[in-house]
Amino acid sequence: MDQFRAIVRDLSHKGLGVINHPDGRVFFCRGTWPGDEGIFEIPSGALKYSEAKLTELITPSSGRVHSPCHHRGSLPGECGGCPWMIASYEEQLRFKTKRLIHALEKRKVFLSEEILRPIIPSEKIFAYRNRVQVKSDGKRLGYVSEGTKTLAPIEECLVMNPGLRQTFEEVKSLLPREDLSPGENHPWFYMDLDDEMTLSELVPNKRRPFRQGNSIQNEKMRSWLKTKLSEFPNHYPAVDLYSGSGNFTEILSEEGFENILAVEVQGVALESLRRKNLSGVRIMEEDLSSKGAWARVAKLQPHAKIVVADPAREGILKRRNFIKSFDNLETLIYVSCELDSFARDAGDFIRAGFKLIELTPLDLFPHTSHVEILSVFQRLSKS
Repeated sequence: MDQFRAIVRDLSHKGLGVINHPDGRVFFCRGTWPGDEGIFEIPSGALKYSEAKLTELITPSSGRVHSPCHHRGSLPGECGGCPWMIASYEEQLRFKTKRLIHALEKRKVFLSEEILRPIIPSEKIFAYRNRVQVKSDGKRLGYVSEGTKTLAPIEECLVMNPGLRQTFEEVKSLLPREDLSPGENHPWFYMDLDDEMTLSELVPNKRRPFRQGNSIQNEKMRSWLKTKLSEFPNHYPAVDLYSGSGNFTEILSEEGFENILAVEVQGVALESLRRKNLSGVRIMEEDLSSKGAWARVAKLQPHAKIVVADPAREGILKRRNFIKSFDNLETLIYVSCELDSFARDAGDFIRAGFKLIELTPLDLFPHTSHVEILSVFQRLSKS
């Protein structure tokens, strides 16, 4: 093993500490924050950009705070679900904004003060989550240690809201259970838990319908969307892409838009959306990653002027076909949960004749590197 002394100079795009070896190699380290000075360890002959281990913290960063969670850590058997809990909330917000700017600048997308709005902080930094996915080996309940396949058993989770915490306690009281053993080839199975479910709805290894994991922050996103939509006549044809169960479709309907096409792949989310019977909404069942999807959507809403999109982490796929298909599109309201795919998509939209006129980051998950991105693009010209 090779040990060396260094100061963490930055955070990587994955939120890990960045350190320089005396010989110029760069390494990443979990459980560190910019400004931390310590002794780091790497395997002999480690290649640059490998991971290092902090063996001794000599001088902590001024941004560090004491983590209140006794399960948190970066070693096997410890919970790595809230890696940024070691930093003050102000520091977390600062670096979330910094990472967003950096991801966009790598794609040659530069933000003025007029475009970039202040990050919307979370009202609660503890007891905010309404859903989690936990793992179990039939005896213990927990998460998986960061960067490993090792189960990290937990007794409590500080970021669960009261309803979710009650569900967690009820599930934990069921263990140990031999009929919930994961099988020979799997170290554990997963369970999706949320604050609206009952134990009778618990099904191992089956995903529950998607919903945003922070209810208070989700209402802020919906409020933001409502403000943006109020600027447009409600006779404008609109499309809600990746609509899910209607989180944003509801806002379009409430704002009185008369011609809304909500698009989602088949599944329980689509069934939930249908049950809502929202005014002005037509529903289209479509896999937006499939060949010809954009043309099929545009055929049902050929004069769409507004598109609201909230895709999964991979972003908006086949963007060139998307832009060509919606040739009457004037405004794209794009909500993204992934920095890199958003930066890629933003660059492509700008090159295709759109202008990014607003970008508002929102903190959906405190103590993590995740940042939600609320953006508005306007078409300047057709290309």
